[in-house]
Amino acid sequence: MKFRDPTTLEPDVYVRMPKPKRRFLGMSRTTIQQLADAGLIQVISVQQPGCSRGIRLIYLPSLMSYLDRLRAHQATKFAANSEPPASSP
Repeated sequence: MKFRDPTTLEPDVYVRMPKPKRRFLGMSRTTIQQLADAGLIQVISVQQPGCSRGIRLIYLPSLMSYLDRLRAHQATKFAANSEPPASSP
C-alpha cells in the first residue's frame, strides 16, 4: 500500500484497478468489477471531458469493509460448524 505522506502514514483512499491479468490484494480485475457491479464495494470512473476512456478507481475503505464483513461471516460460520452436537436425553 502506498502512502500519501510518509511522515503521517496516511493511506491512499483510492487506488487504480489492476491491469488485466494482474491482481490487487489477491483479487483479479474481473472479481473486483463483479463486486462493484453487485454493489458490495465502490468503484468510480474518472474521465476527462470529451474522452471515451477513463480510469477506474477502487474506494479502499469500501473494499476493506467488505473483506472485514466477509471474514466475520466466515468466522461465525466456522464457529457454528465446529460446535459439538447437542446431546439428546
